Amino acid sequence: IDWQTDSNRYGGDVNRQTSQWLQTFLYNSSTLELRNCVEVSYNGLDPVQKGGAVYFFLILKEMFQMTTDVVTALKSTFSTFRKEGLTKIRNKNVSIISRQLEAVAVALHEVGALPDEAPLDILEGFLICSCAPFRDTFAFQNTKERIRHIRQHYGEGGSTLERI
Repeated sequence: IDWQTDSNRYGGDVNRQTSQWLQTFLYNSSTLELRNCVEVSYNGLDPVQKGGAVYFFLILKEMFQMTTDVVTALKSTFSTFRKEGLTKIRNKNVSIISRQLEAVAVALHEVGALPDEAPLDILEGFLICSCAPFRDTFAFQNTKERIRHIRQHYGEGGSTLERI
């Protein structure tokens, strides 16, 4: 919303016209049901906050809501990784799975549904691999996280997202 506000205030006529074209395109490309859902939020904004970028954001927000089914599916990512580890990841690519797990964690954290045991699930998953030095590194981190998890129940330790 801040970007749209700044664009409306300081962007000039060309930027405002482009924003209006984007909004018109999105409006005409949407179903009536989606338009009605978006219009509720959009009409509540100040005129200076309105524009194509905000309209696009509201469409995406409406289309990709975190329902209980989505939250359940995302949570299962951690338990699946805990059971299967890197064995089901193509080429055992740690970089890819790390980014995927972090994205899931951030999405769950944003809606307050990130499970406390997620860091343990991730570390347990990294223990399931064929490279002994890699496994040993995560065995040590897993032990540290178990201690931190115990301490957290007594009011110590950081947030779950920070630990991931």
